[in-house]
Amino acid sequence: MFGKLFKNKNFKVDWNFEEVDSLEKARELHDQGVLEIIYCMPLEFGGSEGPENILYVPKNVKDLKDRHDKKLIGLIESGKNLNYNLSPVYKGKSFIPAQIDIKVMGDGDYSELIEVW
Repeated sequence: MFGKLFKNKNFKVDWNFEEVDSLEKARELHDQGVLEIIYCMPLEFGGSEGPENILYVPKNVKDLKDRHDKKLIGLIESGKNLNYNLSPVYKGKSFIPAQIDIKVMGDGDYSELIEVW
């Protein structure tokens, strides 16, 4: 219903979420199993379950974010002092981020840019 489904050269299925321009449309796709919820600030670090901390993304992106959060938890448990910043990057009027830019600074600086669509 929303966007265009296509296959690229690697036979990976991708979505174009340009038409998902509201929370209601994102929730509808979530209810259909197309999108998953991720938390900008992980709950393990005190992030809330409120709408200000929620992004809607495809399952493969949720899996990448979960792996990133586990890596971060490991660094903190090993005694690293870190600052964490997640910034969604949007295209047009879409409610679904096109990218998720994660930066970790402190005892172990690194960054990760997750392509969503």
